[in-house]
Amino acid sequence: MGGQYPPSGGGGGGGGGGQETERSLADLKKEIENLRKEQEKRQLEGLKSKIEELRAEKTEQKIEELRRAIERMHGAPHGGMRLLPHPFPKHLPPLPAPRSSPELPSPRQALIHLKVPAGATLFVNGKQVDPAPAFLTPELEPEKDYDYDFRVKVTDGDKETTRAKRVSVRAGSVVNVAYEDMASADEAAAKPAKEAPAHITVRLPEDAQLYVHGVFCPLTSDSRSFDTPKLEPGRRYLYILRAEMERDGRKVTQTRRAVFRAGEDVTVDFDEPKSGEGAGG
Repeated sequence: MGGQYPPSGGGGGGGGGGQETERSLADLKKEIENLRKEQEKRQLEGLKSKIEELRAEKTEQKIEELRRAIERMHGAPHGGMRLLPHPFPKHLPPLPAPRSSPELPSPRQALIHLKVPAGATLFVNGKQVDPAPAFLTPELEPEKDYDYDFRVKVTDGDKETTRAKRVSVRAGSVVNVAYEDMASADEAAAKPAKEAPAHITVRLPEDAQLYVHGVFCPLTSDSRSFDTPKLEPGRRYLYILRAEMERDGRKVTQTRRAVFRAGEDVTVDFDEPKSGEGAGG
């Protein structure tokens, strides 16, 4: 058995070999410890990466569900012309799924946060939609108000309760709507909006003649304002405005459409005709 190991070079060599072995063992233990720490670090990083992937997957799933709900909501008219933006888009393109949960609407949309009981039935502008924590409007014209009617029906056994609320929004606004703040359907129906005129402001060259629905308007100056008769609430009305002026000995005609509702302030702009421009709309 002793022949398996070569003899030491001298009497003091055995002690040096033992110290060298101890140093080798210490280095080996240190290397093993470093490898263990490195392995634990990699495992921890892998777990963190997996957690982030799961979070992102869950977020994307919720956003996709919200996007599908919005697309279904926009698949048909919003229950009535009076509550939709004007002019009306022929088709609403599908909304792309954002990379994170939308906290703010785009500058041309409004966001309504909804808080309704679980299992409730939700109607927006008379159309049933899937309950969701938020409702995103189509693109809206800046500085104009748009009305949306929210109605929530809750069934508890044989008892059915319906509450409703109308909210007014503008492009870029964020509104909160909670079931507790809604009025009962009977109360909402008992408070119809009042008739009111609309206020029209027309900007055009000072020397132009203005016609409103074919009737000459004898006002002057480059900004002319007038009120309509009292209008029925909830409906849209239309005026055809025509401006006539002379430029370089020629008669120039321009027309504009003014679409409005009761109580609205509407501004219509006419362009200053270019030199040589003739009659036209």
